[in-house]
Amino acid sequence: MKKLHLSIIATACALAISACSSSGNGSSSNVLPQSNNQPNVPVGTNKDDETKKLEETKKSEEIKKSEEDKKAEEIKKAEEAKKAEEIKKAEEIKKAEETKKADIARIQMNVEEIKKPIPSNIEFKSNNPTFEYALEEYGSDKFSYVNGKTLDIENNKFISNNIVTEQKDLNQLVIDGIKIDLYTKEESIKNYEKEYDQAYQTKQLEVKTENNIYKGKVGSLPVKLSNIEESYREFGFEQLRYGYVVDKNNKETLFIQGHLTPEKETVLSPYSRYYGQYDDAQPLSPMRTENIWLYNYGTAFYGKDGQYNEFGVTAIADIPNKKVKVNILENNKEKLVFGGVIDGNTFAGSHNGIQTQGAFYGSEGQDIGGIFYQTEGNEKDYRGVFGATIKLGKKDTGGYETYATEKDSLKDFEIK
Repeated sequence: MKKLHLSIIATACALAISACSSSGNGSSSNVLPQSNNQPNVPVGTNKDDETKKLEETKKSEEIKKSEEDKKAEEIKKAEEAKKAEEIKKAEEIKKAEETKKADIARIQMNVEEIKKPIPSNIEFKSNNPTFEYALEEYGSDKFSYVNGKTLDIENNKFISNNIVTEQKDLNQLVIDGIKIDLYTKEESIKNYEKEYDQAYQTKQLEVKTENNIYKGKVGSLPVKLSNIEESYREFGFEQLRYGYVVDKNNKETLFIQGHLTPEKETVLSPYSRYYGQYDDAQPLSPMRTENIWLYNYGTAFYGKDGQYNEFGVTAIADIPNKKVKVNILENNKEKLVFGGVIDGNTFAGSHNGIQTQGAFYGSEGQDIGGIFYQTEGNEKDYRGVFGATIKLGKKDTGGYETYATEKDSLKDFEIK
């Protein structure tokens, strides 16, 4: 019985062992029991970690390289921009220098145009029998043509022109062959018929031609003064016209014209305060040879780019020192001072950076006028034209109340 029992146990054990062997799909490998101290690590885990680390390292390097490339590109662009800015700045400096040089050259050319002298007296003999008395009465039968100059201005560039040859009409301006009436015959007659002691008045100009429109201003006609002795017949602005016109294309023309004061011998002017009523020969005595003379009334037109404002003017002619000083007044306060050296019956020069060219008109230099040009400062390139007259004295003063005194001497007045 005991042996049977043992046999059964042995048989059961054999069956159990067989069952365990068949669970491995027929594999006869023995399964070894695992130690309780070994961690449960999946197969291939270490290799995956290494791959992941390699990928992360590669990605980090790629990011770093991309940032470095981006930074390098930014540096390159900044350097290129800096270089381009330097080139641009150098070009701007070069252009500014070229512009400055061109501007200096332009201004100097303008100055040379201003410097061109007003021609000396050009004379003629009249065939008008009305004037046959002139030689016996005035000691001359020579008449003066209208003399002066115009200054044409376009794009701040000047061109100086003499008044057209053999012009006799003081009240007519000729520009580019176009005749412009400064004052008509009717206006001149009406002016003479005014009451005594009227104020000097400039005139607004607006003249339309077939192809153009001219706008501007002209200085005053003469004024009859009640307190002047008849023997001193010359009136202020009797022999001088000055002003400016601007056409529809913004071309500017400054002008000064009239019958010049003769330098040595009396000549005649066909224009007098009677002009328009009847023909008359107005004797023009030569330039004064002594004293300092005050031109105590006048006007100037000053500006640029077709815009001109009207200002007051006084002037001094220092005959002994051969100098002229002109004051441009704004609200009776000095705005500009300039002048020139007298040469015969004209004057020219530079003072305070202002170039001027002008002349004396009428008997004994009764009127003075000229063109001037600002070459520096805040008003560089401004230009203008002026006229001024001596207001003659009252009766019993010899007609010379307004000559200046020694305090008005221009001995130390510097003119270049």
